Amino acid sequence: MVTKINPKPVNEALEKTILHTALILMVYGLLCWGMNFYFAGGYEPEQAGMPLEGGMFGPFTVDDPASTYEISVQQRSIALQVWNAVDIDVLDAEKNYLFSFGEEFWHESGYDDGNWDETKNQMDMKVHFEKAGVYFLAVSAESNAASEYGNGYNISVKRSRGSSLAFKWLGIISLALGVVCLTYRYREMLSESD
Repeated sequence: MVTKINPKPVNEALEKTILHTALILMVYGLLCWGMNFYFAGGYEPEQAGMPLEGGMFGPFTVDDPASTYEISVQQRSIALQVWNAVDIDVLDAEKNYLFSFGEEFWHESGYDDGNWDETKNQMDMKVHFEKAGVYFLAVSAESNAASEYGNGYNISVKRSRGSSLAFKWLGIISLALGVVCLTYRYREMLSESD
């Protein structure tokens, strides 16, 4: 004699497991996003304004060389058809050159299958310093515009609390898997009601 097993309790248990898994994944994903925002934030930045031609920023203090420091430069406004090539030299306390980085800022517009308008007016660079101490930034810039067309830069140096990249990706993956589980769970319920 063959005994038939009722599949309904197994399906109910599976549905509950999928629902619990989805909720756990989504809560975990939200916690990861919270940690992402916490670590992406940082301590109070040191900041100042600077004219379009550039100049010297600092001194600023590096307390913890194991930490990541984010150097941010933003042009306050940039006129149409204007570009600026901005170079930043990082200097030590005696103003000796350590390393440099740069970027071009621009504002363009045109018409290709419709109007478009694009601007790049900010650069961010994450750096690690070899040792604690006092540092400076020497900012130099070349532009195709006269200085009256731009109103300079905002510069900031901010120490981060840590790397947020792992939390960001874990949050994305967990939330996506949670949504997939919920979709599967309710798709099964909808197909049973039909």
